[in-house]
Amino acid sequence: MNKIRFANDTEMEVSGVTQAGDILKIETDTADVNAVIGSFRDNLAATSRMRYYVGTDLLRGYTGYTLLTGVEFTPDVVAGIDYETEDETTESGFAEIKVDKATVIMRRVDKITQVAAVAEQLAANLDFVAMETGVEI
Repeated sequence: MNKIRFANDTEMEVSGVTQAGDILKIETDTADVNAVIGSFRDNLAATSRMRYYVGTDLLRGYTGYTLLTGVEFTPDVVAGIDYETEDETTESGFAEIKVDKATVIMRRVDKITQVAAVAEQLAANLDFVAMETGVEI
């Protein structure tokens, strides 16, 4: 079993992970694409550090991938064929095991961009407090 373990120690079973530059693609077999999207979109802090396991072996770690840039969905992908059972309605002539695949595409956000965003939010918070209290900063 392949899995991703997020920074908050939650786990998700995955089919595979590929990385190219600042793009990380995580592929999973799922019946609920919305749950997969939610796992990445609703808790971006958890995606800041992810570890990829194959079985119990830790293969790689990924940090900084906090920007969800896309999701690719492919329904009814043949994941296996049962050669013991004939099925004339399939292309292979045997019973096919089909799954839906979702590929989540994450982009790494560099540290300078992260710090700039935090600084901008802090400045906005200070301006709000100053406005509400009448204190000039």
